Amino acid sequence: MLRLGESIRRCGIVLLLLLSLCPIHKAHAVIGTLDSVPAATLLYPYFEVDLSNANGKTTVIGLHNTSATAILGRVTIWSNAGLPIYNFNIYLTGYDSQSFDMRSVLNGSLPQTASAGQDPTDVISPHGPISQDINYASCTGQLPYGAVSPSFVADLQAMLTGKPSTSEFPGQCVGTNAGDNIARGYLTIDTVNSCTGSGIPTAIPLAQYFDANFFMTSQNVLLGDYMLINPAQHVLIMNNAASIEASPGVGNNSGTGTYPQPGSPQTTTAGNYTFYGRFVNWTAADRRESLPTEWAVEGDTGSGSVIAWRDPKVSTANAFSCAAGKPAYAPLGQTGIRFFDRAGIYTQIPASPTVINPTPPPLPNFAPVATQIVPMNSVTMLLPASKMGLLDMDLNTTVPAAGSNPPVDPTASQSLVVVLTPNENLANLSTGVIAVPLKRTQPLTAPAVTLTINPNGQLADGTSTDVATATVVDTGGSGPMVGVTVNLSVPFGPVNLSASSCTTDGSGQCSVNITSTTAGSYAVNANALGASAIPQNAVFNALAPDATKSTLAIITNNQSANGTAQDVAQVTLEDTNGSFENAVTVTFSAVAPAVLVNTTCTTNASGQCTVGIVTTTPGSYAISVTAPVAVGPQNATFVP
Repeated sequence: MLRLGESIRRCGIVLLLLLSLCPIHKAHAVIGTLDSVPAATLLYPYFEVDLSNANGKTTVIGLHNTSATAILGRVTIWSNAGLPIYNFNIYLTGYDSQSFDMRSVLNGSLPQTASAGQDPTDVISPHGPISQDINYASCTGQLPYGAVSPSFVADLQAMLTGKPSTSEFPGQCVGTNAGDNIARGYLTIDTVNSCTGSGIPTAIPLAQYFDANFFMTSQNVLLGDYMLINPAQHVLIMNNAASIEASPGVGNNSGTGTYPQPGSPQTTTAGNYTFYGRFVNWTAADRRESLPTEWAVEGDTGSGSVIAWRDPKVSTANAFSCAAGKPAYAPLGQTGIRFFDRAGIYTQIPASPTVINPTPPPLPNFAPVATQIVPMNSVTMLLPASKMGLLDMDLNTTVPAAGSNPPVDPTASQSLVVVLTPNENLANLSTGVIAVPLKRTQPLTAPAVTLTINPNGQLADGTSTDVATATVVDTGGSGPMVGVTVNLSVPFGPVNLSASSCTTDGSGQCSVNITSTTAGSYAVNANALGASAIPQNAVFNALAPDATKSTLAIITNNQSANGTAQDVAQVTLEDTNGSFENAVTVTFSAVAPAVLVNTTCTTNASGQCTVGIVTTTPGSYAISVTAPVAVGPQNATFVP
């Protein structure tokens, strides 16, 4: 049990009273809905630890396994700018719970857990009669953790207070600096099936948050909670972690959170907005549902505040210059806010221009980075002063550094808003309630990709171009998909593409040019967001026949001069590039008394065609091609 001071114990009775008001019922999980159900990923949207005051602000994290099956969780610490900087593992037996103080973690003391292989006497992580306890062999040498090195502890504290990193990113920053030596950031906990690395964890490479060693699973079994505590001021704020479900996914013993294959299109269709979309190139490979984008907040514009967690949407999380003071993507904007007071008076921010006020002030970027506490007042949000009412926060925004992402809607931006409201009757207790979600990104049902070649049938001269145009639309009715990367290829054939990929425009279309110096028909493939188009053939026609490249041969010779036995002449037509001339009419001539059975023939795909020759007079006779180019002559011989 964590002992957090007399101020926390005084809150115990209040907490029990609050819990008694909560009905117990079975959760009903729905993908795409922000519901408090067991999940594969938990988001703890904000933590803070006052590193200058051992009796100051801290955050306590709670984690619960709702399944009889033993679970391994990966805890990731993120800076307030949204960069993953540290992680460690927590082992939970069936129905197990763990809690840890972030102050202890930031001082180098990690939670003490161990699977059966590292805890054979069942002392560190004991289990009950209906709880599973198994061995994660990959955790040997890691769990239970020893103390983290003092040098890395110092670096971790520096990074989370916005100071220059001393070792992980020497001289650079990963968080903003408020100048108060309070460590700030957020946490995620994901179900995984293996420990990684060896020994006590150190830094994690930012680009490898979702590398091949992450071993993330889709076990919807975790619940979480957190408490923001200030013992010095006798303040406690508590709330649940946000549940991020996986689909397809495996639920707990009651079946909650079970989503059989193939899972929800929301979490399996490439291009949709998923929770970790920015780390998986928006392919939905993380299989996690996204959070809402617009929120209803009820509170007081004089004393209320909110935790605002934002998705930076950038695929590459980079440290930044401490002199700049903020990451490259910042500040994150918003579409706007509206406030309705108790009298029904409506305030739009930013306001529309009027004759009296033609240039109203713009709405400040009140939540510019990944996580922060924002006062709801006339300064931060231009709200009317000291009024109770309802605030509509539309946090959708484009992020130039993220490009046209997510593909389903580049203006969409997932977020989580938690309302912090002081309790008028209990000064040492504030409530933390997740705001009411109003809107989320409309997912793609499934993309459809079509391919056309127009113009087609150009000359195989290396410069004339066939044009392949791909069109990507949402079959769910959202229409053309903008900003989608389409990959094109020609698996077989000597052709050149002007680019191997293109990005769709406002009509959901993009094109690449195709050239060749070899006549023929070549299959072109196109795919985007996991969907493939029906291949189409790019055709290139040969140039004019070249007499110097073309040949004539008597392939059947020395037949009897009886008027019926035939010698056979075969022509092979090629252009200057050596491409065969297909479907070309060829005209022959023969010196009398030799007679052509047919004076013309038409070339096949190999540029060849034949004519027969007969005579009743033994001898050798010149056979020539006269059109479209002159080839030959070659002698056809007849014997008595």
